[in-house]
Amino acid sequence: MKGFGPKPKFIRRKRLEKTTEQAAIDFAKAEGVLSRKMNGASFRAWPDRAFMPPELESGKWEAAMPILWVEFKREGQDLTPAQADLHAVLRKAGQRVCTCHTLDEFKQHFCAYMSDDLGLEDYRL
Repeated sequence: MKGFGPKPKFIRRKRLEKTTEQAAIDFAKAEGVLSRKMNGASFRAWPDRAFMPPELESGKWEAAMPILWVEFKREGQDLTPAQADLHAVLRKAGQRVCTCHTLDEFKQHFCAYMSDDLGLEDYRL
């Protein structure tokens, strides 16, 4: 057919934020870690998810244990100024906060959280 030009090359699309988030939820759930979506009008600028220690469900959780707060972003996206400010506040309060663009990035932060913050030695990639 004339006028259509060469066949377009395959375009690699960046992974959607929700795809990475769901993979992270599945990974954490398999490790017995609870997660909660932080959405709603009063949660603007809050990280997307809170991942809580496995001890929370068993009743052994201590108030001093930090929560892993995760903001999921598409590759190439940055935090908004409001998100960056809130992350700083959470870190100052002793919480672990990270921004993840990929599942591998999440796994690194997750394993550091489980080993360094919770003292569980079996969590190294």
